[in-house]
Amino acid sequence: MAAGIDGGLESPQTALVHGTALVIGDRGVILRGPPGSGKSDLALRALCGTSNVLMPWAVRLIADDQVSVTRGIGGVTIAAPPTIAGKLEVRGLGIVDLAPAAVATGSSRLVLVVDLTDSRDLIERMPEWAVTDILGTKVACLKLYPFDGTAAVKLVLAVLAAPATL
Repeated sequence: MAAGIDGGLESPQTALVHGTALVIGDRGVILRGPPGSGKSDLALRALCGTSNVLMPWAVRLIADDQVSVTRGIGGVTIAAPPTIAGKLEVRGLGIVDLAPAAVATGSSRLVLVVDLTDSRDLIERMPEWAVTDILGTKVACLKLYPFDGTAAVKLVLAVLAAPATL
């Protein structure tokens, strides 16, 4: 077997990625960053803070900490490893089980990878879509500072605006 994209073992079509994944509507996103960078916290805020008239899209958790990534004919899909499905790490509380309505079932098409930064200074005002490679497939990528008050809304807007193919 070959080394995976984050050092784990993979078959030619599947890998485990360190990150947190959400689905917004039917569009999947992976949040990447080192431990403590705010992945789970941003996911929690997106899950709890975007269900209103201005942001009516359903946000659901796919996976926290590890994301199963699979390349297929239609692109890359993301899903939760069965052992962690429906669980989210909440700093100060530990691992919590989310309500079923907050958890995605099955897999979702990946349209965006968000790399979390530790500084607002690393965020461009008017960025072009960057590209990252996930299992040999080009996926839109952008940087986001996760601790802005509007970070969860920016995340939702980015997922909705991300090009489906590059």
